[in-house]
Amino acid sequence: MKEYEIWMEGFAATGNQQGAHLIGKAKGIDFKDACKNFEYPEDMIREWDGLVMKKKGEKLKLDEHYEYPSIWGCQLYDNEKDARKSFG
Repeated sequence: MKEYEIWMEGFAATGNQQGAHLIGKAKGIDFKDACKNFEYPEDMIREWDGLVMKKKGEKLKLDEHYEYPSIWGCQLYDNEKDARKSFG
């Protein structure tokens, strides 16, 4: 199995925006498999109130209706350059 970086493309919608960002790394037989295998390595805690946004070991909640890996319609990529093509 190969290890892949998992990048989410940026977005701009309903007054919110975010640039592309690295989610993490995971192993798989291909990129799509790596996205399915990804587990958060530690709790993700929101700074201002301490809310646990993602728990350690939680999987990505991938969209099931696209043929490519995505979350909330934002495509996932195996590299930063491609992820930054949309909305930086």
